[in-house]
Amino acid sequence: MIAFSDKLDDFQSMMTDFMSKDLAKLSIVNPETVILLGDKMIENNLSGFLPKVFEVALKQHPKDKVLWLYKIRNVSDDPIQDLDDALSALPQSCDILIEYLTSLSFTDPLKCQEKWEEIIKKSFAAPLVTQYLQYIYATSGLENVRKVFKDIQKWHTVPEEAIVALLNYEMAEGTSSEQVCNSFIFLTTNFDSLENWKMYIDFCQKNCPEQISTVLWKCKDSLSEAQLASLL
Repeated sequence: MIAFSDKLDDFQSMMTDFMSKDLAKLSIVNPETVILLGDKMIENNLSGFLPKVFEVALKQHPKDKVLWLYKIRNVSDDPIQDLDDALSALPQSCDILIEYLTSLSFTDPLKCQEKWEEIIKKSFAAPLVTQYLQYIYATSGLENVRKVFKDIQKWHTVPEEAIVALLNYEMAEGTSSEQVCNSFIFLTTNFDSLENWKMYIDFCQKNCPEQISTVLWKCKDSLSEAQLASLL
């Protein structure tokens, strides 16, 4: 059995020995070392050897998300197939799903849209919902983001990050202050934090200062005097 060293100081010497071995017998104790090896091999123009290394590594560590993502982004000749394999091994991984859907958006936009809808109906994981809103905003604009946002509300509780994402899109598009304030009301009603109230106050100071006193009145029962003072 070949032990895979965590020490990469003498890279040329190690690679001379490493490439003469039978990779099928390679024992990989620490998957992070494979990532370090990958970086070193790419840096030294030896990346052609990496597919076999990652094939062996993933047979021994099939549920290591970092290995899958590194292979897909840096090694793979067929990213979609590797993403399918990664999803089979890690069906609940948000990072793998996002990577898969990002690739699919370039190769098959219709299938990508169908897959997004299927996933979002089942999952309310904040990274997925937020990424979905970003995808809709990039491909079909703010009006469709609003429609999708309403659909998500029918399926499950909208994560805080997704509400903040919608607010950012609204503000970037120059949506009316009244509509943005309605979104802030929705945010602070569901996620009553100092940070969210501060975002709300900052928006009012820049766009509708006449609303500041109303906002302060709304948050007075949730925040301490010191927190209220920090908002101004």
